[in-house]
Amino acid sequence: MPATPAEPIDVVAKVLARAVPSRRPVKLRRMLVATLHCSDPACDAELEVEIEDLRELDGWPCDCGYGLVLLSVIEPIPVHARSANGGVRATH
Repeated sequence: MPATPAEPIDVVAKVLARAVPSRRPVKLRRMLVATLHCSDPACDAELEVEIEDLRELDGWPCDCGYGLVLLSVIEPIPVHARSANGGVRATH
């Protein structure tokens, strides 16, 4: 009588029990979300951009040629969630 093969679930469980994460946790870069509006009263352009630093907005013109006015800036806060293997990962 041939030997009974190991149950696939048992083999997977043993491998996962010995598994070591292959990389370090990723450090999230700081991200800002800026809302801009055209300074021309006749133009209703408004856009939202993701940036790392407010200086990135310096000199951005509207498509109509006028300048853009900064209306608001938010910094999203990462939410930490548990991954399937029990590790913590940051999400936006």
